[in-house]
Amino acid sequence: MRKPRTHDSVEEALRDTARFYRKALWNDAGSYVEIWVEKDALAGVIYPVTSMYDVPLMVMRGFSSETFCYEAVVARGEDDRPYHVYYLGDFDRAGRDAASSLREKLERFADEEGIDLVFKQMAVTAEQIADWSLPTREPKRKSAADKKWPHDFACELDAIPPDQLRYLVENVINQHLSQHQLEVLKAAEESERDIITRLVGKIARKRLR
Repeated sequence: MRKPRTHDSVEEALRDTARFYRKALWNDAGSYVEIWVEKDALAGVIYPVTSMYDVPLMVMRGFSSETFCYEAVVARGEDDRPYHVYYLGDFDRAGRDAASSLREKLERFADEEGIDLVFKQMAVTAEQIADWSLPTREPKRKSAADKKWPHDFACELDAIPPDQLRYLVENVINQHLSQHQLEVLKAAEESERDIITRLVGKIARKRLR
């Protein structure tokens, strides 16, 4: 269902504004960051982290379309900061092909727009499978493309425990964001939220007179 948010009064609207008010965290950062995930089912696992840090979470649901990739790139507009894309997908033939396809499209469109794009496969990697003893499965060998998969095992992104997956995402985000900058912004955000709340109180008192 799609329905506009409505309010019974100005006070209620301002209370909502105070409750959901967020400052733009990345305006003064040196780079722009997005997290891309192959599976819709894992978006809910990652979103608490990307939401907290005001980072876009892009859900592919398999192979990304030309339109989706183009719109992601042109949305940068006049932003000339480096565009960092971190990708999470399965360690198998289809997952790697989806990552390669995404990278090719994003790099092509970024080049056309004069944007410096940095693409990194964040998970799942062969090193993570070994270091974290992740459960694996037999790779598919039905199609000609499947038979070219060079490993005798595959691994689903879901094999990474949720807490570890969130840690991975938070860690790469923090590489681009000063902790001091984050603390200053959160303090300013809380102060401004308090200003809105006090404004609601003033309006409410005036209406009661």
